[in-house]
Amino acid sequence: MKAMGLVISLAAASLAFAQGDGGGQGGGGRGMGGNFGPERILGGTIDELKEKLTLTEKQVPQVQAVFDETTQIMQEAMQNLQEQGGGGGFQGMREILNKMRDEQRTALKEALDDTQKAAYDKMLADQDAQRAAGFGGRGGRGGRQESPERRKQRLDATITLMGLNEEQAGTIRPLIEKYNELNDSHNKAWSDGQAALTKLIAEKDSTDEAIEAQLTTMRDAVKAVDKDLKEARGLLKDALTPRQEAQLVVAGFLDK
Repeated sequence: MKAMGLVISLAAASLAFAQGDGGGQGGGGRGMGGNFGPERILGGTIDELKEKLTLTEKQVPQVQAVFDETTQIMQEAMQNLQEQGGGGGFQGMREILNKMRDEQRTALKEALDDTQKAAYDKMLADQDAQRAAGFGGRGGRGGRQESPERRKQRLDATITLMGLNEEQAGTIRPLIEKYNELNDSHNKAWSDGQAALTKLIAEKDSTDEAIEAQLTTMRDAVKAVDKDLKEARGLLKDALTPRQEAQLVVAGFLDK
């Protein structure tokens, strides 16, 4: 049983890392290795989702039902695995948790409208970036960027939500992609500069001249991108209605 508990704890920790949780909020643990509860599977506590997704009074019990179901499924999965003596071990446990995560997040999204679904996807993507910064990824403003596949899926869903026809999408999509490409470059220039500064500060023999030079290098690198970024932002905003602009802001494809 001790070995089984270790398998569960390791798999839970692995999934927590994969989901962007390095520490955790209270509640919902129930024998799952610390605070590993439905909030880690679903991306936040019920109160956090209520606030971030602006859940209606009708939606709250629907989302709560998904939390309750997730807790029950987690408990049953743990019990079944223990009864089987460990099953596939760590990998088997991780596969179970990954499958559970995907299914329960899909169930939660069924209670949301299209705008809330886009916000939920954005929230999960932000958690990925925060995890990357907290677990040895690139720090600073950018963190580790979401995968191209994940971003494309979010953009496809957002364009559908915006109600663009094929011609409009063909005009606006490249503008969104260009702006976000430059925004990534801006964030990378900043975070790379921070990393270089951190290294210099840690070296006791670093001179003020060397630190000042690195500060200048970082600012010049950011400034070089800012001009193109500002232009790309302007072109994109000019092509949008106020409603479309707001939808891109909510989805995280336009920050200002």
